[in-house]
Amino acid sequence: MPGEGTDELTVYLIDDPHNDIDEKAFLSFWAGDPPHPDLERTAPYVLSTLGVSTESDDGHNDGLTLQRGEELLLRAIPNRRGGDDAFYLNVTSFVIRDPGKLISKSKLRTQERCPREYYLRYVKRVYPGNKFDVENYEQEARFRGNAVHKITENAFKQHLDRFQDASWTHETVESFCEDQFAAEFGFEQALLVLSGAGLDVRDHVKDAVTTLFTDDEFLTRIDSADHVSVEQYLSNDYGYAGRVDILLDGTPYDIKTTRKPDTDDVRTHSKQIKLYLFALLLERIDRGQSFRQSVNHGQDGYLVYPNVQSDGVRFEQVALTMDDVQEFLHARNEVIETGDAFAPPSTYNRECEGCSFAVEEWISGPDDTLPPACTYHCQNERRWPCYEFDGNELTTDCSLFDRCDQRLEYRDPEVIDHYESVRVAFQKERRARATARSAVDTFDDTVLTEAGYRIPEMDCVGARAAGTVIQFESTQSVVPAFEPGEIVRIEPEDGTSSDRAIYFGRSEGQFLFSPVEPGVNVADFLAPDTSYRATYSFSVETIDDRYLPYLDFAQRRNAGDKLNSTSDERESDEIPPTVSTSAVPEYLDREKLFVDLPVSTRRTEDLGALVRELVTAPYPDPRGDGTVPTEARRALVLCATPEQAEQAVAAQPDGDHYRLDGTGGPDAIENDDGYHEIQDRLLDSRSLVSTIQQATGLSGPGGGREFFHRLEEGSFGNRDHSENFFDVLVLLGAERLTEPEFHFLADIADRLVAIGDSRQSGPRLLSTAAANASLDVYFEQQFERYRAFPTEEAASLQLQGEAPPALRKFYRDGPWDAIDGEIQFLGIEGDEETALDTVELEASVPAATGSGQRLVFDVTDTPLSPMAARELFEDRTELDATKLRKGTVVVIDDESLFLSGKEPLDGEDPTHHQVTIQAEPSELPQFSRALLSNRIAERIVTEVAEAEDPDAVVTPFEKHGTKIARLLDEKEVDVPVRRPEELDGSIADHTIISFATSNEDRIVRPPLDDPEVLYSLLSSGQDVIVVGNEPTLRSRDVFDELLADATEYTKI
Repeated sequence: MPGEGTDELTVYLIDDPHNDIDEKAFLSFWAGDPPHPDLERTAPYVLSTLGVSTESDDGHNDGLTLQRGEELLLRAIPNRRGGDDAFYLNVTSFVIRDPGKLISKSKLRTQERCPREYYLRYVKRVYPGNKFDVENYEQEARFRGNAVHKITENAFKQHLDRFQDASWTHETVESFCEDQFAAEFGFEQALLVLSGAGLDVRDHVKDAVTTLFTDDEFLTRIDSADHVSVEQYLSNDYGYAGRVDILLDGTPYDIKTTRKPDTDDVRTHSKQIKLYLFALLLERIDRGQSFRQSVNHGQDGYLVYPNVQSDGVRFEQVALTMDDVQEFLHARNEVIETGDAFAPPSTYNRECEGCSFAVEEWISGPDDTLPPACTYHCQNERRWPCYEFDGNELTTDCSLFDRCDQRLEYRDPEVIDHYESVRVAFQKERRARATARSAVDTFDDTVLTEAGYRIPEMDCVGARAAGTVIQFESTQSVVPAFEPGEIVRIEPEDGTSSDRAIYFGRSEGQFLFSPVEPGVNVADFLAPDTSYRATYSFSVETIDDRYLPYLDFAQRRNAGDKLNSTSDERESDEIPPTVSTSAVPEYLDREKLFVDLPVSTRRTEDLGALVRELVTAPYPDPRGDGTVPTEARRALVLCATPEQAEQAVAAQPDGDHYRLDGTGGPDAIENDDGYHEIQDRLLDSRSLVSTIQQATGLSGPGGGREFFHRLEEGSFGNRDHSENFFDVLVLLGAERLTEPEFHFLADIADRLVAIGDSRQSGPRLLSTAAANASLDVYFEQQFERYRAFPTEEAASLQLQGEAPPALRKFYRDGPWDAIDGEIQFLGIEGDEETALDTVELEASVPAATGSGQRLVFDVTDTPLSPMAARELFEDRTELDATKLRKGTVVVIDDESLFLSGKEPLDGEDPTHHQVTIQAEPSELPQFSRALLSNRIAERIVTEVAEAEDPDAVVTPFEKHGTKIARLLDEKEVDVPVRRPEELDGSIADHTIISFATSNEDRIVRPPLDDPEVLYSLLSSGQDVIVVGNEPTLRSRDVFDELLADATEYTKI
């Protein structure tokens, strides 16, 4: 509700989602002195930052810039006033908008420098500029900074006593540095050598570290401190991001490796430590303590320069002032507003020199570039003139006008529409995930665990790949509801702290995670008597960090290409209907191959055979006739799951074939191997096996991103035929990739071979818009495209599979041979259960006429999904609710919804409607499968598993699967419980399929209406025992036909 009040007071009605208080709750902003002695005037800088007008023309406030639905973090005095039955929060010293959006010093600096750059980098999420075209001195400076910080961190953790008793010597410092170079920086040093930068920078690092570790003043400060901590992250609860190098009794010290810092450098660096001081004060200030007095009484930190050309370390004291506080709040407000804006105009009257978005970005050389991000997208987005005529003279305010080669470029609407529609779909997917996350955040611990959103009671049992992939074992059986590549939060069971990590999957009963932040390693999880939990809540980071940047990469890379047409490609000879694994290399004269490998009993062997054939095949020379010399050939195999990586490694021949997937082993290249061995193995390698997570995740080999894109041979190799480090990229599990990931990964090598199953589930997406944009079926689309129309550039190859009787009931025809098997059915009578009665999704929409209303729509048992219902309101510019009647069906954008509730919102003339979409969890596929269970089915499945000893129990319902797994544990029955997405396509001998869904309405719950899920379920075994409720299942034709030929299971 917009602010309302008088010239002295503005109030906001606020939501209380957890029902912590009984009364209505309001924020109150006092522009003048309150009439109540226990209240305070709101700080003027808060009012000005938020745009409060205290003396408008009509004598009343115009209201704040805050909008309905915003989350706020604020400092306030709680109070109740007699007579009006309300609870007030008297805002005093600060308001932080959208605290969940973490703002770092780099974001603040970017916004200050250029809002357009901020928009491109952090809102549109364009691919970072000049990521691989980095000069040697820049690489050296980056390595120097990383090494000094990491070595200092480890020294404090391992040898704090040496600082406290001043026992570091030049010799011990140099020895420690050498040990750290070997243990922590193997990959980074190898990349420096391969790029031609060399390793002279190591001497600079040792000099700076020696100066720091032996400086008398620095050591005295450490020895005087009662509490010392290093690399401490700012709390995520207060809206600011950062990591403090050293804290001595709470005083931050920030190490800078600038060699000759001048006054401007110090001023710039001071902003960072002032941000730390502000954020730390927010964390520490006590209830009732004056914020202004805390600042005025001294909040000091220090810049530490150990790399200056003088004796000893240079310290610069930095103090936080109230002007700094106002600047941070104002800057954050501008960042939030820029994030909500559409396409800020290009760089009018800005200094663009040095901006990576203003220039072409090299990929493999000056003839292989991306157009400048700023001007490229300006031409796509521009709704404003970039020049005008004053008389006969052309004038412009755009700083890039004279060198812009994009403003005259023709834009094919079909291409622009394709990419922009994909971008919009991803943005809607992001919002859908945020909505789902807000719902998951209301679940209690038991629901989170049973639904597979949380893995509890985990103990760290070690690490692989020099500590970058951490292994956990859990005392409880859980069927995870998330996929490899998703980001989870790992925290102690008491919730005292948390770290983000990328889920790598399950392997040999262990859960594998790789920390996102580079400063986190296995040592952080080895505390005695401490167990951890991993929680997934529909992370949006995958959208921000992979999908959108890679989409921009693909768009600028393929500018002008009609991606949905083959009319400009040269037609090729007809491809046989099916081919053998040995015939696949014959088609490597194409730049792209899409290979469909269906389910079969031998699929693991076929996959291994494909890998072996492809990593040993002769590759056509991209320059023309002939093939690449044997000694210069190199392949990269990237896998979607740890199981596929194991299969690929097992298929590699002897010799210079290695794995680099973070799981170790005899032929693994690891960070602590030493840079020279890493360099030699990379250069000598004929093939490398890794994972898609390692190639695209936030923490790949050596803790960096996009490691394989950064590889180059420089003057060391013999690959004169190509600028790329790899001749061929083989993708296993390609059906799990989105279009942007395909385009980005394809750029690693000269040619691509994507191997997948076009009938398997793709990446899990929540929003209707994402599904309508076909973001989860890119592999299937490309396979069918080039199967129907093979060209000289790309072709699709079909391999033969196998189909047991259950699958043939679902797919009558397919590229497979029929194999024997048996279908047995065991009927149950118990009803399904869900952990929650309802799930609520929130939205807000401006009121077209009249005042804002609270509108509640119940979409249970309707054709419209709750997510799609929410999108109806999220995408609207306004809604006229004056004629909507409670208890009736209303039509919005041709969709019918039942309006179960309508009541006025509190306050005077609120301008927005608050919309609540209510549904049973079974109506949302992502919640239906996670929250549905069936106690009778779980007991019966356990008894059947105990009697039959199948290869696996398979169910698409996570809570149901978790309960079965726990019952099996109680009976000490060693049978794995798997979701269909976890199956690798190899048909087992014998499985139990539990359908769980059972209700008097005979509604088959999602995802059993998903053909991709059914494909995996029905192909899980040759002999299958189906457990389910017969009346419910027979309501669908596919299950009716399945049960018609099934024999009754009678052994229990």
